[in-house]
Amino acid sequence: MLTDGRKNDSDCSDNGIYIRYRDKEVKIQKINPNFCSVFHSEFIAIKEALELLKSLSHNNEIWILSYSISCIQHLANWQSVRDNDVEEILKTLKCLSTSHQINLQWILSHVGIEGHEIADTLTKAGASEASMPSGGIT
Repeated sequence: MLTDGRKNDSDCSDNGIYIRYRDKEVKIQKINPNFCSVFHSEFIAIKEALELLKSLSHNNEIWILSYSISCIQHLANWQSVRDNDVEEILKTLKCLSTSHQINLQWILSHVGIEGHEIADTLTKAGASEASMPSGGIT
């Protein structure tokens, strides 16, 4: 699972989510609430991706790859979290961790990692496209 969040000059933020599992791909682009920071946009993307993962049939290992080291550090310091979106992420991680091994990893941005480049492209298109998942979810 790879996520990306961005904010444009008009204070609009978007996120892109790319999930690859088994032989399927899910691509989501979403416009966030007005005046949402890039930091918060990344959390929204992670939260939505985890909620989707709960409904998908997949293997026992989940990898969450994010270019936002700040988000990963914030999740690592979960004892001091006071944000509703992050609390929801932690609850979902706890739920998923009962049957899956969860791995959070920071990755460099814009270095050619396929999934991240897809999430980045989705993010850039988010402001002009509808918020609809693609990839054959049934």
